[in-house]
Amino acid sequence: MKKIVTIVADGIGDISCIPFAYKTPLEHTPHPFLDALVESGVTGLMDTLEPGFACGSDTAHMILFGYNPRGIYRGRGAFEALGGGINMKAGDIAFKSNFCTYDENTNMVLTRRADRVMEAIGPDLASSINGVTLPNHPDIEVTCKYLCEHRCAVRIRGPGMSGEVTGTDPLVDYKELQKSRPLDNTPEAQRTADIINELSQTMFNILNVHPINEQRRKDDKNPANLLSLRGPGIQISLTPFTELHPKILPLAIAPTAIVAGVALTAAMDVFACPHGTGDYFTDFEMKADFLSKIVETTPHNFCFLHVKATDDTGHDGRPQLRSEIIERVDRMVGLLLSRLVHSRHEIILQFTADHSTPICVKDHSCEPVPFFYTHLSNFHARFEAKPTSEAGDRWTKTDPAEWAAGFDAEKHRFAVVDGWSNSDYDTAESEVHESEPDFRETGGCTRKDCVHLVRRETPLNEDTLPPLARGILKPDSAKSYTETVCGKGCLGRFPGLETMKFNEKLLTSE
Repeated sequence: MKKIVTIVADGIGDISCIPFAYKTPLEHTPHPFLDALVESGVTGLMDTLEPGFACGSDTAHMILFGYNPRGIYRGRGAFEALGGGINMKAGDIAFKSNFCTYDENTNMVLTRRADRVMEAIGPDLASSINGVTLPNHPDIEVTCKYLCEHRCAVRIRGPGMSGEVTGTDPLVDYKELQKSRPLDNTPEAQRTADIINELSQTMFNILNVHPINEQRRKDDKNPANLLSLRGPGIQISLTPFTELHPKILPLAIAPTAIVAGVALTAAMDVFACPHGTGDYFTDFEMKADFLSKIVETTPHNFCFLHVKATDDTGHDGRPQLRSEIIERVDRMVGLLLSRLVHSRHEIILQFTADHSTPICVKDHSCEPVPFFYTHLSNFHARFEAKPTSEAGDRWTKTDPAEWAAGFDAEKHRFAVVDGWSNSDYDTAESEVHESEPDFRETGGCTRKDCVHLVRRETPLNEDTLPPLARGILKPDSAKSYTETVCGKGCLGRFPGLETMKFNEKLLTSE
């Protein structure tokens, strides 16, 4: 069976920067497996929306899944809530929300992210907001669920509301907290703006005196004393993915709520990878293990994996950490290759980003992102990915009948519920951290010798390769996964909406 395995390293595109002597992070950082895939594949640059336009991860993934967001996009909040496991009904309003540090005296949001590492306190803080009653709007039901890092999903449910309102997030630090306002003259929009503003004040009243924040002040840490409400959105209806692309059966592994929400809205099958956290603590080795097994054992011919940590390093402006994350992603790909080259399926690997997040900009930008397709037969004809003993015994098995034995994807199918309580947050499954990881001390994909790239002295006979590998996926001249090199590849520069058209042709072409 022919399958496309797509890996999106969120925000990995960048521009030249001073910390790396005016190289981009991809130019500065060794990533031998990505380079070997580029050498074995076809490359190009993708403008997710169109040249000169930056986009969010929600609209970017709509595009990557084949949907044009123009005219149908109604805010990111509903995607965030749905991808966070909260059911959305017609008329519900939801928000992408950050625990921030707010100064009531100046009305200033001092920092939009009170902390990156909040797994130990986030559920308790969110629980204090969940189910809160608004005195002036007692008919409104408030649901607040902690997601990861500084992020929460907030949903409000009640009669007579409208999605035509603004949020409260100022979008940058050291700017005044915004008041929600209606975007049209309807009484529903005015009522919704009033509800949002009352909710914002109520959340501050609760969180500002929360014992966790009292202790954080004593510890000289930023109090997480408000949830900024960003991207108010209503649930939209999309043509199901399989109707839009009848030849493709999709699945998504997306620990980041907003991406999972887009996939669920498109009626894609979504699965949760154990310990795939969508932050700096994500288990890259587990992602490689989970993805290889789900590719091998399910009938889906489009298997999508999202990696968030690359984007976080851009938003945080942390060049060294970005370089380390790129190396980890590369080793994850190496471990994945060590299995998939032995798959019983014909595998085409697609690797790209959804947008650029330059570390010197700390936000999404309009630069195009490097992109490649590689038929794994072309990779296997030139290279081998060999796990070492450092990676563990499970990576020494090459037969899919061994490494995929007993795997049941249905046990990991993503679940959506209508309500949530703090007791539902599984801290056993989601490890609690007090500080950022020291990548020098953790194992798996972190260890530089967990998997080795070996170039074959004599490439395999190309006449034995599948037609696609010898045809439209015959490697071009690119040798490295960087922005400038991929820009010279045979795919040229193209808009993101073309990618799913490419995928359909690859899966149906002889």
